[in-house]
Amino acid sequence: AQKQAKIDALQDKVKEYEKEMDRLRDLIGEESERENELELLRERNRQLALNLRDSQADLEGAERKNCVLTDKFKEANDALATATDELQELRRRTREREAYIRQLQENLRRADERIEEKDQNNENLRNNCDEL
Repeated sequence: AQKQAKIDALQDKVKEYEKEMDRLRDLIGEESERENELELLRERNRQLALNLRDSQADLEGAERKNCVLTDKFKEANDALATATDELQELRRRTREREAYIRQLQENLRRADERIEEKDQNNENLRNNCDEL
């Protein structure tokens, strides 16, 4: 009976050890799955880091292009301001020349009137001379 009790106790211990072994195998399996997941996460992290570097390089390139475009915009804006100033100056000169032309036309009209008056006076003088 004692032997049987010892055997039963040992068999119970063996069953406990087997259960513990099964539990440890499950834990090892879970740990292996976690390691695989962790490796996948590391790989994803490496890919994200590469993507981030590419994005940063693209951003730096875009910033350089933006600086170039900003400089060109400033140059174009300066050129536009200069052209606007020149156009205003040309318009001012045009107004002055138009006023000068109007003055010349008025002077020409007056000169034509005087010539007509003189021609009329000459005609009157001829007529008077003819009558004398």
